[in-house]
Amino acid sequence: QKQSKKMAILAPLFLLPLMTAQQLMGGHTPVEAPEGSHIASLAHYAFGQLKDKGGTKTQMLQMSSFASVVKATSQVVAGTNYRVQIKLEPQGFVDLTIFEQTWTSTLSIMEATLHPSDVAFSHIDLLGKSALTLDAQEFQAFDARLRNPVHQRPECHAGQIWNECGSACIPTCANPAPMCTMQCVPKCQCPREKPIFKVGKCIAPSECETVEDR
Repeated sequence: QKQSKKMAILAPLFLLPLMTAQQLMGGHTPVEAPEGSHIASLAHYAFGQLKDKGGTKTQMLQMSSFASVVKATSQVVAGTNYRVQIKLEPQGFVDLTIFEQTWTSTLSIMEATLHPSDVAFSHIDLLGKSALTLDAQEFQAFDARLRNPVHQRPECHAGQIWNECGSACIPTCANPAPMCTMQCVPKCQCPREKPIFKVGKCIAPSECETVEDR
């Protein structure tokens, strides 16, 4: 009987290392996500993309805006899964599962659930079984602007438009389609139909011969 009692006392001690190992191997771990953190920026960007590109069900998000991350967890699985709960203004919450694999520039919203009211227990699946693929380079530019206010969007002039993920190369009449590295540069640039900036305005390649340099 004494032996049985001793085993009963020691059993939890034997299980503790196993539980810890299980948590380290793919378990979700609570993480802090204050304003300005990578997770908060990721959640903010993902919510905006969900509003713009998430499909019919996400139309009900159009009157809502991102407020803050209430809680978050992370899970390392050949990349990182983040589960975040976002507080919305004027009311409600959105739960997102976001997968990020930085070395392959992979970024996706795997699950999205809307809780329309702060008090209601109802919830709405916004994506179903279809993940929403996000632009990892665009997120990098978005994150940089949040962290560095100097990168906030300026006013564009002379026919140029703001591009969150513009090209680092500048088209010219001599080279209207330059080969460029995949590098995101948030900036004002000419629109696709008139990609060349010459003599203070955006022009189409076909106009190069008729527009004289000043």
